[in-house]
Amino acid sequence: MTRTRPPALAVGIVSLEFAAAVSTFVASTLLPAVVRDLDARRSVELLISGATLGLFVALPLASRTLDRIGARGTLAVGMVAYLAGTVTAATARVAWVFAAGQFVSGCASGLLAVFGISAAIRHLDDQWRVRVIAASSAMWILPALVGPAATLALEHLVGWRWTLLVPVPVVFAGRVLVLRAAGNGPPRRERQRPLWRTLLVPLGVSAVVLGDRWWVKALGVAVACVGVASIMPAAR
Repeated sequence: MTRTRPPALAVGIVSLEFAAAVSTFVASTLLPAVVRDLDARRSVELLISGATLGLFVALPLASRTLDRIGARGTLAVGMVAYLAGTVTAATARVAWVFAAGQFVSGCASGLLAVFGISAAIRHLDDQWRVRVIAASSAMWILPALVGPAATLALEHLVGWRWTLLVPVPVVFAGRVLVLRAAGNGPPRRERQRPLWRTLLVPLGVSAVVLGDRWWVKALGVAVACVGVASIMPAAR
């Protein structure tokens, strides 16, 4: 197993989080241009919810993936899915294809985010861990401040399709740094909660986001609450 190098691992984890933040703000900022280009005024909810639903689906699956195939396999799956989803969205000609690409890239972003936090917990001491988690949280602030203006300027120069691909090199750089610093590591074998319980959360969120009747949304809230209650640790 490769010896852990805290500075390189920290930079890699923060880079992955920064890329996830940039991807989120780039996609949301480009939404008006996407709606106009794809003539998707009646499918705005679908375009908005794709990445979010992918994130909710990925969160309960991420720990299982890491346990079964280890760090290298998890990063490989996350990178392939992220690239495939981003390219699919960038080349979409209809709304549902764009939403599907965003869904896949959202799944990948959730997988990489959980991996980053897991790597910080497993390979960094307390001092480094606190710094990395704080820096990862801060990575969502900078893109929120300068991201929309920069995204619109880039979209004006090269179009929304190429602009959507901007975060890809940062994700690849973060992946390389994490793997070189932390190594592969054996898959873990930890007890997991039943999968159907964890999937109640994304199922409920999907009903809230995509439902067109009030009772569907209400049912989605109830299902999501049941899912959250079922996966929360028992009180002691």
